Amino acid sequence: MIAGAGDEMQGIKKGVIELADAIVINKADGDNRSRCVAAQAEMRGVLHYLHRATEGWETPALFASSLTLEGIPEVWRTTQDYFARIRTSGVLDTRRRTQAVEWMHALIGESLRRRFYTSPTVSARLEAVEHAVAAGRMTALAAAIELIAASGT
Repeated sequence: MIAGAGDEMQGIKKGVIELADAIVINKADGDNRSRCVAAQAEMRGVLHYLHRATEGWETPALFASSLTLEGIPEVWRTTQDYFARIRTSGVLDTRRRTQAVEWMHALIGESLRRRFYTSPTVSARLEAVEHAVAAGRMTALAAAIELIAASGT
């Protein structure tokens, strides 16, 4: 997040912020430092009301400057503390196993999608079926069923 760059309003979007285990407001130097301090205070207030991304871990809002290095040690310390906590609690192993299963499903989906769209029978029918759906002559469900049957997938 960069203070003063319009990110404050975007960053408040609940679904995105709830995924974060730490918020770092960047470019906290020069004339922008005061905006970063204000953004940090705002984020701390917002984070207080949101669901935590990791149970047992309170998401911190920090600020830092890569130019002056202010806040960098705190960001590093927070990162180390976070990983120490999730390793000890078993959260890291659980997440990695879940991610591996999700990755497997993503790979299967991509493989099936590639096979489907490179199928000669699908390629031959796809444009006509798309036009039929767009024109209302065929439902999306009927089109999908037809194309899947044609693909042999």
